[in-house]
Amino acid sequence: METPILCKNGARPTQSASGGLLLPTKFLSLMDQKLRASNNKKIQEIKTDALTWVHVSRATKAETDELRRRFGFSELDLKDVLPPTQRPKLIPRNDYLFMILIYPVFDEKTRQTRLSEVDFFMNGNLLVTVNDGDDVKTISALFEECQKDQATRVQYFAQTPALLLYEILNRTLSKIFPMLIHVGNDIDEVERDILTQYGRETISEILRLKTNLVDVRRAMQQQPTVIEKLIIKAPEFFSIAKLRIYFNDLVEHNHEIWDTLESHKDAINALHETNESLLSLRINEIIKTLTVFSVLLLPMTLVTGIWGMNLAVPLTNHPYGFGIVLAIVGAVGGTLLLIFKRKRWL
Repeated sequence: METPILCKNGARPTQSASGGLLLPTKFLSLMDQKLRASNNKKIQEIKTDALTWVHVSRATKAETDELRRRFGFSELDLKDVLPPTQRPKLIPRNDYLFMILIYPVFDEKTRQTRLSEVDFFMNGNLLVTVNDGDDVKTISALFEECQKDQATRVQYFAQTPALLLYEILNRTLSKIFPMLIHVGNDIDEVERDILTQYGRETISEILRLKTNLVDVRRAMQQQPTVIEKLIIKAPEFFSIAKLRIYFNDLVEHNHEIWDTLESHKDAINALHETNESLLSLRINEIIKTLTVFSVLLLPMTLVTGIWGMNLAVPLTNHPYGFGIVLAIVGAVGGTLLLIFKRKRWL
C-alpha cells in the first residue's frame, strides 16, 4: 500500500529537478539537530520540531521508571508494559492514548512461533513504542531508517504521529502475510507426505503447525477491534482525517489474515483427523495380522501337544509317524489359510 507523504501544516513537499524532496532549510536543520539517544541505551529517541518518537527495546523497571519520569505515564499502563504479555487493548487517558498489540514472531531455528507485545503511548506530538527484546524487527528497522535517512524523517515526522503510527502498523502487519504463506507451504508438505510416512515425525510436524497457528490466531484475533477503536478515539488526541482510509485498510488486512488463519485451521484439523484415521487403520492391520497368525498356530500347537504327551497315542511307534504328524499340521494350517483368503481376511 502506498503511504501518503505529508508535510507540516498539511502541505505536500515540492520536488527538485532530480526528484528529491525540498523543505525549508530551518525545518531540516531542526530535524538534524534533535536526533539523540537517552542515557539508557535501550531507550532511543528521534525528535523534531513537530514530533518525538521514543523507541524502547527492553521492558524492565529501569525503562518504565524513566518513561514515567519523563512523560508522566500512568503507573497502571507502565505495569502492563512489563512481562508477562498482556491482551491487545486501547485505553484513552487524559493526555495520551495507550495501546497494546500482539504480533507473532517466527523463530527459524526452532521453527516455533512466539508472541511479542508492542506497547504504544501517543498524543499530538509524541509516539513511544516499547517492544521487549526487539523481536518485532520492522519497528526497529523503521526507527533506524528514520535515524539515518533524512528523507524518511521528512516523510513521517512532519506532522502528528498518525502517519508514523500507520507506517509502523502497516509494515508490521505486512510481515505476517509471508508467515501465513510459509504455514500454508508446510501444510501442503505434510499433506503430500502423510500417506507415505507414519510415526512420530508426522505427528510432531502436525502438532508444531497446530501450535504455531494457535499462537498466530491469539495474536491477531483482537487486532481489528483495537484498530477500529483507535480510529474512533485517535481524533481526540491528533487528527487522522487524511489517513482514515488507510487505517480502515489495516482493519481489512486483519480480516484477510483472519480468513487465511481460518482456512489453515480447517486444513490442519483435516490433516490431523486423516493422520489419526491412517494410524488407526495401520494398527487394525497389525492387530489383524497378529490375530491370523495366532489362529493359524493354535490348531498346530494342539496337534503337536497331543503327540508330545508321554502317553500311548496313535503313530507313536509308526516308522513314518513324524512325517504324518507334520502332514496333519500342514493340512490344518493350509485349510485355515484358504478359509481366511476366501473370507478376504488376508
